[in-house]
Amino acid sequence: IGVGGYGAKLTDIIKRIQYLEIVSCYHPDRDRSCEVASKIGCKPALNEKEAMCDNGVEAVIIASPDPSHFHYILLAIENNCHIFVEKPMVSTWEEALIVKKKLASHNGVFFVGHNMRREAGFRLIKKEYDAGLLGQLVTFHINLSHGGAFNWSKNYWRANPALCREGPLRVNGVHASDVLEYLFGPIDSVYAKLSGNYSPHSAPDSGFAMLQIGKAFGSVSTNWSVPSINSFQFQFTNAIIDYDLKKYIIRYGRDKDCLPTPSNEVSLPEVDSRREQIEEFAAAILGESMVETGFLQGERAVMFFESCYRSNERNQSVRLEELLS
Repeated sequence: IGVGGYGAKLTDIIKRIQYLEIVSCYHPDRDRSCEVASKIGCKPALNEKEAMCDNGVEAVIIASPDPSHFHYILLAIENNCHIFVEKPMVSTWEEALIVKKKLASHNGVFFVGHNMRREAGFRLIKKEYDAGLLGQLVTFHINLSHGGAFNWSKNYWRANPALCREGPLRVNGVHASDVLEYLFGPIDSVYAKLSGNYSPHSAPDSGFAMLQIGKAFGSVSTNWSVPSINSFQFQFTNAIIDYDLKKYIIRYGRDKDCLPTPSNEVSLPEVDSRREQIEEFAAAILGESMVETGFLQGERAVMFFESCYRSNERNQSVRLEELLS
């Protein structure tokens, strides 16, 4: 479900994975469904019913725009499908609560596509942090941004404040929040600002949040109005790490006489994080593995951007646990 953009990338991956077969594809535009089905070599689903329970569908990949995830998740649950949904799982906290209730009686696999944590640099940080090689986390600064907003039409869903009220703190920000919680544990609180507009749209195109995780404070910047940047900076009591998803630079050890220790670039293995996810999804359906990012991780991401929105509205810090009370 969802055959353009990201859906097309996942289609190419699925076709190369054992045990999975694309039997149907769906787009609300019937002509689009037929066009893509012809290219893929599958049957077009001409309505939502066909997309979920006809053509021998056992599992559904939801790669449609974020605001539609909730609708398709509920349909998939009703039809007893295994479910893979792209991040963020849903668009509002209220939707997350409904999905949680519906999943209580769902016996299938539920997978949320938080793939960034699978990048080789984060796997290395996790290993060394858990082993005590980095010391305690002191602070962090993350920037996940690009200038895409200048190329969007006014009808694009990300340009609509009713469909994307948190702007890039939702779409880009959940990458950061999931990575942080994977590495260091739950985010305690956020103080966020949604700003702009630097582009010609009315939805926020810039967002900034200060986060607390235990004793550590740090920042997450997300923008759709600047040249592309992927930057993760982590400062520990015994190491400094700079990682841009490709190059990984680390300094171990504390200063001596205020002189920094030398930096080293670490060679990382190539990782296809999207393919890893789909392979894990297939293995989970076969009962051969557990999913790493299921409902709980999807819920935590929604808690993050919902708390960012509340913080911006109130102009004060918000604890994520507030949502559970």
